[in-house]
Amino acid sequence: MDTNENAGKPYDLTSIFAITEDNPGFLAKLILVFSDNISNDILLINEAAKAGRWDEVGQLAHKMKPSLKHFGVTSLVDVIADLEHQTSADPQYLNLLVNELNSVLNDVLRGLRNEFPEVFNM
Repeated sequence: MDTNENAGKPYDLTSIFAITEDNPGFLAKLILVFSDNISNDILLINEAAKAGRWDEVGQLAHKMKPSLKHFGVTSLVDVIADLEHQTSADPQYLNLLVNELNSVLNDVLRGLRNEFPEVFNM
């Protein structure tokens, strides 16, 4: 995929396009599964963070890593690593990371909905 096509997007679908090999049905399925899983995981992370269950937040962040990598969400690599390993025990810092995670993932999901409206209107 041309890098200009990814300009300004919070994700890079190069890996996903390679996996789906021009199969629009498979592409749609991967996008929907990603969207559903990430939406659910972020809800669980927010609940756990609100309750101060940082070990659970770390486990959920770890679970998200492969999906985020496949969808080229590189801006969250450090956020996920810090949540996963909780390099800081400061709840204020960890909450800032959760807020950043929310913001970026909302941008990713919004971008996918805008780029592939037909997938979300099936």
